[in-house]
Amino acid sequence: MINRKAPSSAKQQGIVLVTGLVFLLVLTLLGVMGASNSALNLQIAGSLQDKNNTFHVGEAALQAILWLENNTDIDDQSKPLKRIAADSDPYRGLAGNSDPLSHVADNTDVQTIVSFMETRDCQRTEKVTDDLKCDYYTATSDTVMVSGARSVQNMGIQKEVIGSASW
Repeated sequence: MINRKAPSSAKQQGIVLVTGLVFLLVLTLLGVMGASNSALNLQIAGSLQDKNNTFHVGEAALQAILWLENNTDIDDQSKPLKRIAADSDPYRGLAGNSDPLSHVADNTDVQTIVSFMETRDCQRTEKVTDDLKCDYYTATSDTVMVSGARSVQNMGIQKEVIGSASW
């Protein structure tokens, strides 16, 4: 007969201990990687939100120019679109001479500039009169948040005028 020996229980307990430690190490690494991935995703989401906020604040600044220009309660001298050769503040004619959107959101700085480009014939399909001309402007809004998010928007504006007289 063949004599077979049973495996030692001391050897089996050592293998179980090593296997358990390796398994815990793998689980710990997976947990650390998951936590760092979650923190990175949170930073990305915050940056996207800041970028979105700066875009909308800048867009509001440009829309404010159009609203002020078309508002009939504001006298012509206070309207933002003027034939001025240099860049100008579109809110210079308002009470207090300050940009109403400069601090629209916490820790946000908004700079808005309007530039007169030229006066020329309007781009229309039919010619109404020789006296109808168009002034062309560019408006730029530069929005910066303390977090570092920045957005710059440009808008072209065409304004119909009769003749070449300044208003």
